[in-house]
Amino acid sequence: MKCWASRRSRLGVEEEKALKEKIDEALFGASLVSNQLFDLPEQPSAVPTVDIADASLNAAVLPEFERRLLAAIAREKGIRLSAAEFFVDRIESRLMNSRALDLTQTETVLHTEFILLARAGARENEYINRYSRRYKADFDLEGEVAQSARFAREATTAGLPKTGDFPVLISDEPLDHIFNPLVARASGRLKYNKMISSEIGKPVVDGGKAKGDSVTLWSNNLLKGALGSSRFDGYGTPAERVCLIRDNQLQSLQPPTNATPTICIFR
Repeated sequence: MKCWASRRSRLGVEEEKALKEKIDEALFGASLVSNQLFDLPEQPSAVPTVDIADASLNAAVLPEFERRLLAAIAREKGIRLSAAEFFVDRIESRLMNSRALDLTQTETVLHTEFILLARAGARENEYINRYSRRYKADFDLEGEVAQSARFAREATTAGLPKTGDFPVLISDEPLDHIFNPLVARASGRLKYNKMISSEIGKPVVDGGKAKGDSVTLWSNNLLKGALGSSRFDGYGTPAERVCLIRDNQLQSLQPPTNATPTICIFR
């Protein structure tokens, strides 16, 4: 059994009853799946130290973020704020299982969601920004507002492009998501659930007939301050830096529960 525990007091009668019901539901759901059983990990000999917590964070940053957001919007011509939210989370986790696994981790997450409005004549458009970081020093509100304001203004004049064959420049968040299909082909979870047919040492794209640059893909849970970094995954496997794909060939599978930062290299 796998469970997450916090430093709160012991469960009361009602909480214990509710927990048992949840476990029964999970066991019933698991009984409907034909996947093979797997062993839970034991306590690892070593777990890496990963810097994913900002010790300086406290409640005082929330009004500071509000002031910074409003000041940044005031500098943008033709832009007004529709709505905004800020969240500051400090998460202390303890992962235990029936095989004496006992691991702890502390992390912080800063998150904002704000909506900007732009108007050009009778046409008004909005742009929604969702932005997260672990450290206050990396929380670039001013840069996010400037980019979001530009997107909102451009949306008021944008239209469908002409049909044709021409280069397309992809950057920022869309560039990050464009690699998701490659990451999926190296997913241990999808392989375990028989949703992909990738094999170690075999090409991951079009049976080896892909054209253009070859791809090398690394997974790294150890990056300082990265949202996908952690000391261990949801099963207790220690974080590591590993090559998933090298020159279009699958080298290893990503652990089932890792949501890891990835690095792609084309050559």
